[in-house]
This record gives sequence, C-alpha cells and structure tokens, in this order.
Amino acid sequence: MEQDSRFFYKDTEIRFYDCDRRKLARIETVLRIMADMAGVAYAARGYSHAWLWAHHSVFLITRASIRIRRMPAADERITVKTWESGVKGSQYYRHLVFHDQAGEEIVAGQTAWVVVDPETRAIQKPSAFPGKLDPVPGLEPDTLPPARLKLPPDLEEAGSRKIVYSDIDGNNHTYNAVYAGIACDFLPEELMARPIRDFRINFKQEALLGETLTIRVSTAGDQAIVAGFLGEVPSFECEFTFGQEDSGQICPS
Repeated sequence: MEQDSRFFYKDTEIRFYDCDRRKLARIETVLRIMADMAGVAYAARGYSHAWLWAHHSVFLITRASIRIRRMPAADERITVKTWESGVKGSQYYRHLVFHDQAGEEIVAGQTAWVVVDPETRAIQKPSAFPGKLDPVPGLEPDTLPPARLKLPPDLEEAGSRKIVYSDIDGNNHTYNAVYAGIACDFLPEELMARPIRDFRINFKQEALLGETLTIRVSTAGDQAIVAGFLGEVPSFECEFTFGQEDSGQICPS
C-alpha cells in the first residue's frame, strides 16, 4: 500500500495464540497491537521505553474506541498505520488503522493517553513532556468517540477476578489489554459468538497485583456493558456493540 510520510507504518502478523476458537483475533489482541504500536512509533523517533523511563515518563492508555469492519484472522499479515492527533488537557490522542494486504481498512481506533511518572504514578503535564510531539490534526478514523461511558442502572454482579502475576507489565502496571480479556470472560457465550463491531473502554483506577475486581454486567440487544470495581470504585468500564451472528465457519489457517 502507498505510504504517507506523516504516518508511521509497521507490518505485523496475527498469530494462532492471538486468536479465539474461530481463529479470529481477540479484542484484547487488537488493543495490545494498538498499545504496542504506539510504543514502537515513539521508539522510532528516539523515545524508547528506556528513554522515557530515564526521563520519569511512561505513557498509559486511558480510553480507546475501536471499530471493526473485519477481524483479522490467524496467520494474516496486516499493516498498522498510526499518528498523533494532538493534546487536549492532559490527554494525548493517537489514532490507528489496520489494513489488510489488499490495502483495505479493516480495523480503526482512537486512543487517549496520559504520561505519568513510573515511580510516583503522578500525571505529568503535557508541557513537561521531555520529547517533541508531531501531530496530524483534524484527521480521525471512523469510530465512536473515545468518550466517557455512562453506566446503566441495571448492572448485575457477575463474579470476581483477582489480578495475578501474569497480568503485570514492564511498567509494573496491570497491562491494559488484560481488562478487555476480563470483560469478554464475563459475557454470555451467545454474545461472544457474534462479531464485535464497536468496542470502547475507559481505564479509571488501576487494579494492583493481588487486588480483586468485582465484575458487573448489563446486556440489552446488540450491546453489552462490563465494568470492574475495586470495592465501589470503578476500575474499568467497557462497551461492546455486536453484529449479527457469524455463519459458524472457522477461518482457515
């Protein structure tokens, strides 16, 4: 595909272990690729994880909105395009688009981030960011806005989930995609058998190693809301919009 110098591009491959039983990428795989791509794009400009850490700065995702036209399949190579959109308040906005090998857009995402001190976890003002931003303003992918989610009053408790060692990343935080995986684990199987068309997640209060999330769920028609709470404090909130049921055919490897 033709590449534009304003954007950063990287090819990646969806592996078997990234996929669900239909051999299609999981939503947490999509979120993981988006988060990883943000780090790779900064590293390509000299702002590696080690460089940021040495400057008392790490990026943490706060919101994401993802629209899926077609979920990539196992062993499929995709090209991910990403760019900075700008800063609003303390939030850094970064957009991403997945293209298949024919150049078709199959997944789009808008993400919001904050920069924090990795030791104190204090949020850093954008004016103090040690690097240089290079935004492409006014160009947004076709997704729902990565806005705050309004929880419905009919959330029902569905169970609990303890944060364990394998959930923790190199920033000593619970890795962002873990929350998306937790949300999927508490949805009815009949919903998860349908394709996800839109997904939004808000990260509110980090769940630390050893803490236990109480999971509450609400489903209505094509939509589902899943939220995790630490006591009565929201930790994460996410919204799923599902398409019609798949034919049941598993994608070939």
